[in-house]
Amino acid sequence: MAPRTNAVGEGSAVGAEPSPRGSALSRAGGPVDRLKSLITKVYLTSRASMLILGPPGTGKSSAVLQSAEVLAELLGRKLVVYSDDDAHSILSDPDRHFVVVDLRLTEVEPSDLIGVPRTDGDYVAYKPLLWARVMSKAPGIVFLDELTNVQDDTV
Repeated sequence: MAPRTNAVGEGSAVGAEPSPRGSALSRAGGPVDRLKSLITKVYLTSRASMLILGPPGTGKSSAVLQSAEVLAELLGRKLVVYSDDDAHSILSDPDRHFVVVDLRLTEVEPSDLIGVPRTDGDYVAYKPLLWARVMSKAPGIVFLDELTNVQDDTV
């Protein structure tokens, strides 16, 4: 599995308001622009997790990806939307990259998030997945998209 990229978690809850059809969501001062500014500010000041809520089509994913572009530029790093194909290159020089991991939670199983089980003495431990190893070494954003659409009682 090669996850796509993004940034969210928990902490602050931010509501994105729907925009009338045909209007430019990303126009200067529009909802995407405001959300992009907030995400960038939170990342630079506290790196707190965020929960971004809003109906489909309001620009949440766009704002996250645009924020990553801004942050990569501000930090003087190359923006990489994660794929397993890029992992070893990122790990060879993590200080050069700003990574976005976009996980569409409706497309992954819970076991895809916890790692590979292995025995370690008398207990089972989980070996981290490659994207998690990359994110432990390189700055960036993990975007858990479609969280409210998951229809799995084990999540």
